[in-house]
Amino acid sequence: MSPCGPLTTSAASKQASSESEPDSSSFPDHIQSLLNKYDVTTNGFLPEGPPLEVLPDEYYAPWEELIRRLPESLDAGTFREEADGLPVLQTDRLKTEEEWRRA
Repeated sequence: MSPCGPLTTSAASKQASSESEPDSSSFPDHIQSLLNKYDVTTNGFLPEGPPLEVLPDEYYAPWEELIRRLPESLDAGTFREEADGLPVLQTDRLKTEEEWRRA
């Protein structure tokens, strides 16, 4: 437990709307500053929104295709061979934090 008490939002902000974010202003400024510094969201260390399902740039398509077929590749015992056959890709086409997390 934090020396400042548990890091929870107020009951009023939780009841305001189940679809809106909790009111982060209910935290003292020094706590909110630390949460922001370490990218702690209302989901803890997970991002606020859902992850990307696929990278939008076609450049990454060979790797996305391998990941799409991951269960079958693992079951067939071909994943290592398929992964070794893929090109090493550069990261300079990743534009958003969401894309970096997906990659």
